[in-house]
Amino acid sequence: SDSQLFESRPNDGNRRSSNKAAKGSHLLNDAIMEPAMNNIGKVNDGPLLNKNLMVCPSPRRRFGPLNVPAGNVAPVDPLSGLKRKVIDLTTAKDNIVRSIKEKEDVLRKLLQKVDEKNAAVKAMNGAILRARERLAERETECGDLELKLREKSHLLKNFRDDNTNHSRTNKLHSDRLQKLLEAAKAAQREVAAINGRIGTLKAGLDVQLQNNQGLVPFSNNKLC
Repeated sequence: SDSQLFESRPNDGNRRSSNKAAKGSHLLNDAIMEPAMNNIGKVNDGPLLNKNLMVCPSPRRRFGPLNVPAGNVAPVDPLSGLKRKVIDLTTAKDNIVRSIKEKEDVLRKLLQKVDEKNAAVKAMNGAILRARERLAERETECGDLELKLREKSHLLKNFRDDNTNHSRTNKLHSDRLQKLLEAAKAAQREVAAINGRIGTLKAGLDVQLQNNQGLVPFSNNKLC
């Protein structure tokens, strides 16, 4: 046992100094390993480490003081626990790095999708701008057509007014022509009446001439 091993040592001062060194080494191991254990236990992607396996016991508690002569006990590496701790830390680090790489891959894919969406939105915005330009051109053309239509409407109104005026003038002319026709018919009637009176007068003159001996009668308005 440890007590028998320690009692077999003749130099008690050396034993006590070795005990103090071993105790200090144990406290140093605990001071170094405990914060690391607390940090590793909180890593989500890393393995859950066994705290009992990670603590490196002092050489004195298991194998006696550090100055035990060779051959009494089996040699042990006092840094084995620390090496195991480093291996576990390396494994945890690798797991964390792998998780970060996986998250980076996912983020890269998401960024690629975002870039594709942005490109699609940019193309859509370009199409919208071109459509707006075409709409502005159509609005300008519609404005020009509206102006032309107003001009045509104004011309049509003037033509209708002129037609109305011409219709009124034609009506006046028609009325005047009708009056002239009526006047011409009346004049024709007067001319016929005058001709009738002239014929009557000629007949009377012929009779008067026949009554007068020695005179040549009129015939067809000429002297015979």
